[in-house]
Amino acid sequence: MLTGGRYECGADLIETAGVTFLIATPEKALSDRVWTDKRLKGTSVSMLETYLFEDLRIDPERIAEFDLESLSGIAEAYSSRKIDGLMRCVEKLRSRSYA
Repeated sequence: MLTGGRYECGADLIETAGVTFLIATPEKALSDRVWTDKRLKGTSVSMLETYLFEDLRIDPERIAEFDLESLSGIAEAYSSRKIDGLMRCVEKLRSRSYA
């Protein structure tokens, strides 16, 4: 996995058929979505859960499987309250029976 600025963190460098490209990890893809979505105003865990499960219709079990180390690096690169809230939400989900 690459680390660095907002663009590189959470992206894997893939090579196939002589072509090299970056592809976002699930943690990076969701972080980008949360960070750029203007509809999401709050950063509380309950607001993020509503957004993730009702608006985006993401399976809580899938989010509970996220790599916390990767998400932590992404949160550090973004320096965003929204992504910090996403990190707290994932931690809460992992503490439930989903993980």
